[in-house]
Amino acid sequence: MFVELLQKYENKITGFIQVGAHVGQQVESFLKIKNKNIYLFEPNNQALEKLKEYENEARIKIFNFGLGNDNTTVQFFTSSNKRGVSSSVLKPRLHEKYFPEVKFQQKESIQIKKFSSLEKINGNFLVIDVQGYELEVLKGFEDKINNIDFIFSEISMVKLYENNTLVSDLDKFLNEKNFLRIKTSFISNVPHGDAFYISKKFLSKSEIFYYKIKSRFQITSLYRFFNIFKNKKKLIFHLKNKTKKYLKFTKT
Repeated sequence: MFVELLQKYENKITGFIQVGAHVGQQVESFLKIKNKNIYLFEPNNQALEKLKEYENEARIKIFNFGLGNDNTTVQFFTSSNKRGVSSSVLKPRLHEKYFPEVKFQQKESIQIKKFSSLEKINGNFLVIDVQGYELEVLKGFEDKINNIDFIFSEISMVKLYENNTLVSDLDKFLNEKNFLRIKTSFISNVPHGDAFYISKKFLSKSEIFYYKIKSRFQITSLYRFFNIFKNKKKLIFHLKNKTKKYLKFTKT
């Protein structure tokens, strides 16, 4: 979905802002869109070591701090997996239930800044991967949110972290800022995924009406149930786990 969106809106993109760049998984996709500046924010030092491989790219600027709704220092819950994948400002809650392979074994202090306090950053395509901290990041844009036209963000239906943003929270906030969710993708067996929001100025009245209905349906239990069957491998994995838990329960 991500690459397709970049290709579709290539001529309307002025630059990329990624909050939670990790090790740069999307950087190669950004670079394929010619003549666009790329701003990467990553507070996790484990990930930053890998991300710095791109620091000699003329179009890329790397910032070793996170974004939020305050200029402050906070505790960061760091995982020991894959250079700190899934690390968050928020304390893990149900994350271990859905992703038991990810272990949070340490904390570190990181710097957080408001986007509104930064200068000379020009881009209208925002990518957010901050493990439940999405709303705080967006609030920190203040009036500069008006310069953004596209937002690609992780979303969640459950509290993977304490006080994490839910997709309904994100929808409400962004709707007030004149954005609408037009693409939604959930991991087949987990109430967690990605969403694409676009400024309503790019949509007709009929499209706004259609996407409002569609986006509401896509976060219902019925949609998520049928979504499980979209990926056969994930379905088999899901059934195996359920079977193991059942067998374990019957033995005790």
